[in-house]
Amino acid sequence: MRSMLGIVLAAAPLVAAIAGAALAQDEGAVYVVTYIDVASRAAGDGAALVKRYRDSSRKDGGSLWVAAGQEIGRPNRFILVEAWRDQHAFDGHQGDPEAARFRDAIAAIRHSPSDQRINTGFAVGAGPPPKGAIYVETHIDVPPQRREAAEARSRRGGAAPDGG
Repeated sequence: MRSMLGIVLAAAPLVAAIAGAALAQDEGAVYVVTYIDVASRAAGDGAALVKRYRDSSRKDGGSLWVAAGQEIGRPNRFILVEAWRDQHAFDGHQGDPEAARFRDAIAAIRHSPSDQRINTGFAVGAGPPPKGAIYVETHIDVPPQRREAAEARSRRGGAAPDGG
């Protein structure tokens, strides 16, 4: 799962419609992306658990927004994308009994361990996607010493300074 690039996510009822105001980047915000892979026979249970976690997490006082998606063609694979006010808010949520129940329930039906990545944002959208949108999720692993150059290239749409 770690090497997956370009996971296309269905915008079915499982995918959250993200509130426009919450999409504005907040200084100090923490963005958490979790890839979840449950056993194929447990796709329905996984979808219900992810949706319940998403809905519950949105009610947490430190949550800016939480979105969830299910991969097209592989309905046993999910993604959670969460924005938290700051690291303290995320840490508090991790200790919440509801979050612990979710992790335990997913662990019982997982196909492989969940892959959670904690980030700070540098380019966060400014408006909600329309209903029925298709999301494309991608990530790029960059060594720390190349982070600034990678961010600059990403802001230019991926083009190298020489156009290559």
